[in-house]
Amino acid sequence: MKGVGRAANSKCPIVTFPVGSDHARRGENSRLAVYTQAFSRAGAAFPVLRYRSGARSSGLIQREFMEKLILFVAEQWMLVGGLLSCVMLLSFHESRRAGKQLTPHQVVSLVNQESPVLLDLRDKGDYNKGHIIDSVNLPYAKLDGEIERVASDKSKPVVLICKLGQHSSAAGKKLAAMGYSQVYRLKGGVGEWQAMQMPLVKS
Repeated sequence: MKGVGRAANSKCPIVTFPVGSDHARRGENSRLAVYTQAFSRAGAAFPVLRYRSGARSSGLIQREFMEKLILFVAEQWMLVGGLLSCVMLLSFHESRRAGKQLTPHQVVSLVNQESPVLLDLRDKGDYNKGHIIDSVNLPYAKLDGEIERVASDKSKPVVLICKLGQHSSAAGKKLAAMGYSQVYRLKGGVGEWQAMQMPLVKS
């Protein structure tokens, strides 16, 4: 149903249409489509329609949301703190399942002490452009079917290497589920290795 009123300091009637009406749908999804119909009494002029949007700005809506969020956190700080603690513990647990992260220098120390299997998970093309010496190329897509051929001794340390660390986490979880007991991941992948000015060799 429409409502009729008059604009301040104006003799022109204002006709308002609620959301859902045909006229309101033309108002670009605003909460209220307001039309001001001005009639000219001089001559045979046609009515003039003017549109005004009654929608609140997105900035106002965002500000109200943030105020309510801050109020909720202040009132329920124990609940929010408990939730954040659970999320952090879950994240830590998942990270440990994927294998401990090692810096480039820690990887070098491990190589000197225990001679681990260095498993490069990148595609063949990236591997050929530059890889850590003595690393074995096994693309992530082929991991499930060929890992036991490359690393048959599941008690031997395995260091997972990828481009930026994005695949080593998922690969670490797979290896742990297969029974590999010493799974490590190069933190930051080959990108971090290069940033530390560590050497690479080409095939």
